[in-house]
Amino acid sequence: RNSLGRTKAADRKTALRLSPQNPTPKRFSLPALLPTSGDRLASAGADHAVRIWNAATGEMEALLEGHNEVVQAVTWGPKNYRLLSGDVRGTLILWDPKTGRETLHLRGTNGKLNTACWSRDGRRIAANSDGRILIWDAS
Repeated sequence: RNSLGRTKAADRKTALRLSPQNPTPKRFSLPALLPTSGDRLASAGADHAVRIWNAATGEMEALLEGHNEVVQAVTWGPKNYRLLSGDVRGTLILWDPKTGRETLHLRGTNGKLNTACWSRDGRRIAANSDGRILIWDAS
């Protein structure tokens, strides 16, 4: 716990209680709690939203809304300047975490998205859906 009595975001077992005054979805994709430069985390859940949290204080910094389904995956891009989220219907959204705006909206998995990731250089996105791997240009 931090000095404010809130659970620190790094505590994965209780990560659902990051900040009592901020609403949290009932179901988080816990592997989505990934740090950027050590000061922010991203989470996703059943309320169709992606949240960016301050890792030190547990305060929510941004609420990213654009999905119409449960968000299954969220991952930071190389150098942490973009955020990728994907929902159970296969929609992928690239976000600018500084502005909270969508930079790219992708549809094409035609099934449940299992996971998504970036290439090391940040130029491509790969997603696993129904046993298939799909790749998009993200540059």
